[in-house]
Amino acid sequence: MTYLHGASSRTYRELQAPYLLHWQAIKAAQNSGLKVYDFWGIDPGDASHPDWAGFTRFKTGFNKLKVIYPGTFDYPYSRLIYQAYKLGQFIYVTWAEIRKLLRKLGSERS
Repeated sequence: MTYLHGASSRTYRELQAPYLLHWQAIKAAQNSGLKVYDFWGIDPGDASHPDWAGFTRFKTGFNKLKVIYPGTFDYPYSRLIYQAYKLGQFIYVTWAEIRKLLRKLGSERS
């Protein structure tokens, strides 16, 4: 079983809901006869992703075994659709950064 992405809020952080979620997923995988629960991605340890420390600690808390798989790659079936997707992604990320800066500027003026 492979876990791709997740997130949790700081609200009720002390309840540690992600631990229960993963434990239930691991049990479901075992009950289905699966042998591996892949947390899919941790800090490679080369200081290239300093912001990955928290979820790396979380994931390796279940098991210290680290397995290296090949990376993920995009294989576009349609170059035009893929370029439109990449443009949309760029616009979305850029707009999010602009909004973040505007909020920061607004809070500094207050």
